[in-house]
Amino acid sequence: MDRDQRDLPGAHPRPGCAVATAANWGAAFLVSQGFLSLVDAIGDGPAFWLFALLCGLGWIWIYYAVVPETKGRSLEQIQQFWKQSGTEC
Repeated sequence: MDRDQRDLPGAHPRPGCAVATAANWGAAFLVSQGFLSLVDAIGDGPAFWLFALLCGLGWIWIYYAVVPETKGRSLEQIQQFWKQSGTEC
């Protein structure tokens, strides 16, 4: 089985991989463009702590607010959940 089909199952795995890759590259670009300016403005240590804080807040937001538990559920059950909640892609 193709890796794209394992990672993003469904009708359109390749566009999903393209979107994920573009988001990753976009985020990396934004971080790399702003990091040196941030270090010049507030210093090395505070810049790293700021990024750590943002990562921690992002983790908390995803864990508690956005992503439902999918452990032990089939792909069909997960798709049904998203259809019922009205947020299907």
